[in-house]
Amino acid sequence: MEKDNNRYRFEEEMDNDVNEPDVESDIDDVEKEKLESEEEKKTEKGKEEKKDQKHKKTYLEYEAEIADLKNQILLVRAEGLNFKKRIEGDSNQSIKYANQRLMEKFVNELDLFDQVINTETDDPALKNYLIGFKMINQNFKNILTEEGIKKIDAKVGEEFDAKYHHVLQTEWNEKYKEKVILQVMQSGYMYKDRVLRPVLVKVNKKEGK
Repeated sequence: MEKDNNRYRFEEEMDNDVNEPDVESDIDDVEKEKLESEEEKKTEKGKEEKKDQKHKKTYLEYEAEIADLKNQILLVRAEGLNFKKRIEGDSNQSIKYANQRLMEKFVNELDLFDQVINTETDDPALKNYLIGFKMINQNFKNILTEEGIKKIDAKVGEEFDAKYHHVLQTEWNEKYKEKVILQVMQSGYMYKDRVLRPVLVKVNKKEGK
């Protein structure tokens, strides 16, 4: 009888164990769901952060491109202005010195006039002709002066200046310093602010130097 009672108690305890809810399992499920929820939140947060970084990076790239385009526009504008100034400068130079070739021919004829009017003669008729030539020569010089022609002043004893003088001959004279003008062999002329023709000179220079 006692043995049967023990068997009944054992079966009852087994039934209770089967019917008793699994609290620990439920707690594990809750914790698992909580962890999964937190992981999902972290994942979503990470995605949002990446999205924000991507947008931020894109904005900075656009900003850099805009700045680069502005610099290119400013550079092109500056080059355009420089080109315009250069063209205007070249155009002004061309206009300013448009008659330079013609003036070169005129100064060559001027030398011939000077030689003619400086001719010495005792012939009265020729002297009258020379007076007329002198008047023509002076009028011619006045016209050239108005056009910007000016004779370069060069004298014996002055120091040689390569900007205005051209050495045609050299010789040594102890009376003068080295590299000074000993003789003016042909007159030189300026056309406005340019040397139209340099003065041809003989310069004092020692042999072998």
